Amino acid sequence: MCAYRRSPVHSTFEVVVDLVESMAEVCAFLRLYTSSIFEEVRIEQMMWFYKYSLVGLLMMASLTVCQAETVNASDSLLKDTTAYHHTELRTNLLYLATATFNASIDYGLTKQWSLSMTVGYNPFKWPQRHRDDDKVVNPKTLHWLLMPEVKYWFTEHLNGLYVGGHAIYAQYNIGGISFIPALNNNRYDGNLFGTGVSVGWHKWIGKRTALDFSFGLGYLHLHYDKYKACKCSGLLGIYNQNYFGPTKMAVSLAYLIK
Repeated sequence: MCAYRRSPVHSTFEVVVDLVESMAEVCAFLRLYTSSIFEEVRIEQMMWFYKYSLVGLLMMASLTVCQAETVNASDSLLKDTTAYHHTELRTNLLYLATATFNASIDYGLTKQWSLSMTVGYNPFKWPQRHRDDDKVVNPKTLHWLLMPEVKYWFTEHLNGLYVGGHAIYAQYNIGGISFIPALNNNRYDGNLFGTGVSVGWHKWIGKRTALDFSFGLGYLHLHYDKYKACKCSGLLGIYNQNYFGPTKMAVSLAYLIK
C-alpha cells in the first residue's frame, strides 16, 4: 500500500471536498426520497443524479492527486492504533452505472475479520415507449437491496486479498427494458433472498482512497408476480424460481473514514 502526507493546505482542501461531496449526496437523496418509490421520476432527475455522482467521483480523484508526497500507509493509517476497528465507506461503480444509489460500510472486527453492509435503492421509471403493435410499454427498474457480508482478510483488514460470505434480500418491480431480452416483454414484481461466497482484492490509491474488486457466486430464491410489460396488463401468474450463479460483482471506490 502507499499513502500520502498532507500539507495544511491539502488538509483544508480535503475537508471542503468532503463537505461538498456529502451535501451533494444528501441533496440527491432528499430530492428523490420526497417522491414515492412508485411515482414517475423524470429523465431530468436521472441526469441530475449522474451529474452529482460524477462530481463526487471527480472530487475524490482530485483529493488523491493533490496529496503528492508518498509515505508508508501501514505506519500512517492502518497501524496507527493497537485496534483494527477501521471503517471504510464504498460505492460500487458498476451498480451506480445502472442509476442505483448504493453504499457499503466495512467495519474491522479484528486484524483479519470484518463485517460489511451494502444497501442499494433505485426509484426510477423510464420514458414510455411504443412496441410495433402500438402497445405502450412502461420500463422500470424499481428495487431496493440489502447485503450483509462477513470477510476474512489473508494479511490484514483493508489490505490485499480476502474471501467472504454474504446474504441477500431484495424487493423489485422491474420490466420493459428493451436491451435485456428477459425483461423486454414482461414485468416482474416480487422479492428474492439467498446467500453466496465471494473473493476480492483491496488496493490503495491514496492515503484514504482505494479501489475494491470483488466477485461472488451463490443461490437465490425468487418469488414474483408476472405481468406483460405493456400498460394495464393483467396478472399472468405467480412464480417461484431457484437461481445458481453470480450474486455479486463490484468495482468499488472506497474512502477510509477512520
